[in-house]
Amino acid sequence: MARRARWLAALGLVACGARREPAVTPRPPPSGPVVARVGAGVVTADDVALIAAARGCTAREALDRAIEEELLAQALVREAPPVEADVAVRDARWRGVIQTWLARHVELREEDLDPAELREAIAARRPDLAPGVTRVAVHALFEAQARDAAGRARAMARAAAFRARLLGASGQRPDRAAFRAQTAAVDGVAPRIEDLAPCDALGHAEGARYDPAFVRALFAQSLETPLSEPFLSDFGAHVLLLVEERAPGPRIEAEVEAIVRQQLRVVNEARRLRDGVARLRARTPVEVDPSPFVRSGREP
Repeated sequence: MARRARWLAALGLVACGARREPAVTPRPPPSGPVVARVGAGVVTADDVALIAAARGCTAREALDRAIEEELLAQALVREAPPVEADVAVRDARWRGVIQTWLARHVELREEDLDPAELREAIAARRPDLAPGVTRVAVHALFEAQARDAAGRARAMARAAAFRARLLGASGQRPDRAAFRAQTAAVDGVAPRIEDLAPCDALGHAEGARYDPAFVRALFAQSLETPLSEPFLSDFGAHVLLLVEERAPGPRIEAEVEAIVRQQLRVVNEARRLRDGVARLRARTPVEVDPSPFVRSGREP
């Protein structure tokens, strides 16, 4: 296994979207007891130990990875077995074999991307890559379950009392510090006060989605009237303070599409690589002998 797996680092490049020549780093000859037979090849305990140490994974995970590497090595040998004695020539040929295998089995052409999947991915990623107008707020929450009508009524009364206390202390336009200072309990319940991530008008906020009722209240305020009336969401009763409004992100649509295309390509190529390994494993006899792990006290 180790004789050929030294070239397999190149296959990992597809998982991070790289397109560069693989580095060839010789590994020591295989040694130690055989723990798996993969077609005509073997995986040894030392192979597994090397992978486990390099990746910080369990012996079971390292064994699976070693088997995958052996399957891929055998597939590469079938494509074009290197027979040259000269190391530089042989390594150059292996680079070509790896790139050919990737192009044939893993890499996607531009026309291979599903247009519907691309549109969906762009819509999902656009708010993070090129957000529209976003607003920043701090809010106070008195929690109440959505189906607890009496609890929600009490939460609204507490939120109203919180707002009245804030107005008495700081007027109609309190700042963030004044809002956060109102931590005293209301009717025996302390508010949960939180600074919130920037949110757009669709509720997108750093990969999350805010409650629609909260978004409506946030975008109903203005910098002239930043303090909301008490309102309910699925989480309870809120009072929010609009702190800042930010201009749209500078990225243009073409740049967003290019970024999403590359991300989608990486995800799909990684999936194609996993599927390819699964097909190789389905048609290649694999026999695992856990006894060396048992004797060493490591989990197979």
